[in-house]
Amino acid sequence: MQVTHSPALIALSLVVAILVSYTALTLAARMASAFGRRARFQAERLKELTAELQLQEAKSRMSDQWLRQIADSIPAMIAYWDCDGICRFANRAHFDRLGLAPEQLIGKSLDQVFASTPDKKGSNDRRHARIAAALKGERQQFDQTDVGADGAVRHSQSEFLPHWQGDRVVGFYAFIVDITPRKIAESRLAQQEARLSTTSRMGEIGGWEIERGAPGPVWSDMVYRIHDLPAGEMPALDAALDFYPPGAREIVAGSLTEAFEQGKSFDIVVPFVTAAGRHRWVRSIGEPQIVNGQCARVVGAFQDVTEARQAEESLRLAKDAAEAANRAKSEFLANMSHEIRTPLNGVIGMTGLLLDSELGAQQREYAEIVRSSGESLLALINDILDFSKIEAGRLELESVDFNMQSVIEDAIDAVALRAAEKGLDLLLDMEPTTPRIFRGDPLRMRQILLNLLSNAIKFTPPAPAAH
Repeated sequence: MQVTHSPALIALSLVVAILVSYTALTLAARMASAFGRRARFQAERLKELTAELQLQEAKSRMSDQWLRQIADSIPAMIAYWDCDGICRFANRAHFDRLGLAPEQLIGKSLDQVFASTPDKKGSNDRRHARIAAALKGERQQFDQTDVGADGAVRHSQSEFLPHWQGDRVVGFYAFIVDITPRKIAESRLAQQEARLSTTSRMGEIGGWEIERGAPGPVWSDMVYRIHDLPAGEMPALDAALDFYPPGAREIVAGSLTEAFEQGKSFDIVVPFVTAAGRHRWVRSIGEPQIVNGQCARVVGAFQDVTEARQAEESLRLAKDAAEAANRAKSEFLANMSHEIRTPLNGVIGMTGLLLDSELGAQQREYAEIVRSSGESLLALINDILDFSKIEAGRLELESVDFNMQSVIEDAIDAVALRAAEKGLDLLLDMEPTTPRIFRGDPLRMRQILLNLLSNAIKFTPPAPAAH
């Protein structure tokens, strides 16, 4: 049966088909436009992401360079080792210390790096043990001594710091600081302290120090020993001053006050009573340390000088006794000289009177010998008296006018006989223009001339006999 459609229905169908096609085309166009915009957006976004990644990569490279520069400028050795024992990073100090180029260290294992290092007293075993402990998460800190690439002995302080990622260790950082200068300084300081301790012990000299406002002084072991106290506990200032008896305590306290308030140093010797009750003498020396214009602390030395004080006292007593004995001797000699000189002057005077009388030639010769001997003995006694006066500090010189020619003639007369016995002539020759009157001590001048003339006669050979 043939179905026929009306024209109106066909037209409606065509309209519907056209509308559907138009709608489909419109939707397709819109979808194509939307996909195009999205593609363009994604492309632009990709460009932005690429630029951002490039910028981050550049920043990362710059940051790595900065970190490398910073790490290379640090004198300490810095390195990173992964859990497989491979070196992933090291700074310039690490290369220099090990004497290796970067390609000899970076990417190399521990065994490769340290294979040529001699095992000194198990140093390699200790290194492996510490690295194993660090990879287990145990922080390692230790000091070590080794020989560098240049053959110099170096001391270092090392630290292995585990690198954690979550709950597992993926490597460790190695930080090694060269402490050779510090070790050398510590060694020198220890030597100086040992020498100071030995010197202090040998000389029994201790050291002390007190800060401004501190409750008490700080003592060395020798100061405790002088106090008969066990070393260690710092005494209070009042307790330290209690070791000095009244009078001495005020001297010590006043010296400390002047040191702090006026910056004056002191050196005092005072009596002292130890904790064991022993009476001693001590010497305390204090030197103020000035900081910002005022005394911040006083440091000093402390010494037991009892034996020196006793020796000084013994020496003083011996000196006093010797001076007393010397004075007694001088007084004795002065008295004896005076007692002897008085009758001797009588002998000399009577001999002079005898010579003024009529005597035979032989009698006159004998009388002259008696007078000469008496005058010599008198001169000797006068010398002894003068020496005793000098020792006693009582020698006095006259200041009177006297005739020098008369003094010289008297001296010549006193020694003329001894000169004649040796066949020597004594002549006095004075120029007429020579002054005769002087001011001084004629007796001392005569003694000087007598000594000179006596020595001249004594040491001059006798005159040859005439034929």
